[in-house]
Amino acid sequence: MKLHFDCVFYYISDLERSIRFYREVVGLRLASRDTIARFDIDGAMFECVPAPSQGSQQSTGECVSLR
Repeated sequence: MKLHFDCVFYYISDLERSIRFYREVVGLRLASRDTIARFDIDGAMFECVPAPSQGSQQSTGECVSLR
């Protein structure tokens, strides 16, 4: 079985600041933006997701599909 990552997400506290950082410093291409920012890295999405409120359950930050 081969694993393929569709996306990885990272909780952030400031969406605008994160977009600037990943575009200008890291050099990633912004693929789309709505309530989260998505950057395309060779076909896999890196997503900046605003951190959930205190007390809510958080995920590990990985999206995996089996192909």
